[in-house]
Amino acid sequence: MVIANLENQLSGTVRELKGQEIALESLENQLSGTIAEIKERDMALTNLNSEIEGLRGEIDGRDMALESLKSESRGGGDKPLSLFPTESTPIPEIIPELIPIPSTGTIGRNDLFKYILEKFPDSEMNPQKITDAVRDRDKGNGFSRLSFYERDYGFKFVGKIKGENRFQIV
Repeated sequence: MVIANLENQLSGTVRELKGQEIALESLENQLSGTIAEIKERDMALTNLNSEIEGLRGEIDGRDMALESLKSESRGGGDKPLSLFPTESTPIPEIIPELIPIPSTGTIGRNDLFKYILEKFPDSEMNPQKITDAVRDRDKGNGFSRLSFYERDYGFKFVGKIKGENRFQIV
């Protein structure tokens, strides 16, 4: 009778453990699904951030071009721009703008990308490839495309300055 009682208690404990095991498996499945969703969202955010950086670069470039055109058309004076130039109004010659290199001697990713497109117009390079190569290097994955890009496109990754990846043309 004591043995039968112990056997009943043991089988009840086994059933409880099996129930807990099933519950744990269910939680593991939910957790792996949640992790996959988080990784997907992280990739989407990374892509959006890259697009935003590209747009900011375009806007900055346009702003600089507008300021340059305004100052050229003013001829150094303070007269406002005219939409309809007269014959006496000198028309400035448009010279392709070189990529400005800041006093630090380095350039950001978007300027590097412009440089690459200027020097290698058939290149399939894009700003995200540069960012990914730097990230692979930083993670220490053993293999980094960055060294190949540096060799092929003539630049060197300097490091992060004020949170921004900086490069130097060599």
